[in-house]
Amino acid sequence: MLKNITHGYHLVKGKTNHPMEDYVSVEFKQKLVIANVGYSRAVISKNGLAKQLSVDHEPASERESIENKDSLVSNFPVAESMSFSPPPPPIFAGENYNIWAVKMRTYLQPHDLWNVVQNDTEPPPLRANPTIAQIRQYNEDCVKKYKAMSCLQSGVSDVIFTRIMACDSPKQACDKLKEEFQGSEKTRQQQLINLRRDFENLRMKESKTVKQYADRIMATVNNIRLLGDDFSDQRVVEKVITTIPEKYESKISSLEDSRDLSTILLTDLISALYA
Repeated sequence: MLKNITHGYHLVKGKTNHPMEDYVSVEFKQKLVIANVGYSRAVISKNGLAKQLSVDHEPASERESIENKDSLVSNFPVAESMSFSPPPPPIFAGENYNIWAVKMRTYLQPHDLWNVVQNDTEPPPLRANPTIAQIRQYNEDCVKKYKAMSCLQSGVSDVIFTRIMACDSPKQACDKLKEEFQGSEKTRQQQLINLRRDFENLRMKESKTVKQYADRIMATVNNIRLLGDDFSDQRVVEKVITTIPEKYESKISSLEDSRDLSTILLTDLISALYA
């Protein structure tokens, strides 16, 4: 810091040229004030000893005093928000709707927007004499509806966009796409019945390997899961064990003696049958 500063402030750049490492020093006559900007620390050497100049704030211990001043404490990591740029939303162009729906749900969840799509409810009105923090939170909740709608519109092709552009809410847009490309609940249930029937009828052919048979089973299971049905991995393992050819019976018997077949993973089962 310049010794001839008697009034004003001086921004000291960090060694790595990163904005989170800077700090501000202000000298008023004989008084020196240091404020760290971001993750920097400021010390001064006096008589060969290092003396701490800047003090870290602790949101956990200072939350009450901060909120009493109508301010807001957020636990969201600043460094992460600055360094992480979310990928663009998955694009739906009219095919593989069920896969897109799962991807879009996963995309919206970390942005705290999935509940808006599911519930389509407005935030409760502000009470009388709200604090600044309550007003800020209310405004953030109100804008979530439009953020979710923006994500949905950005996640479909122009042709699909024309189907939802008149929708007033993200839930209405999602329901419209679901009805057109997945069908009604009656249609979904019929699809599930057909897929479950296919699953029950699957049998391994002598000419196929266990791996090929397991892949065939998983293709059917994944289609069932995409329709929202909870299909356990253990049920898949049981299917393989009970429908493979007799030539594998000795290996299954050995597995029963050494492993708990009620908890064995499908990958472990396939490896054991190949051994």
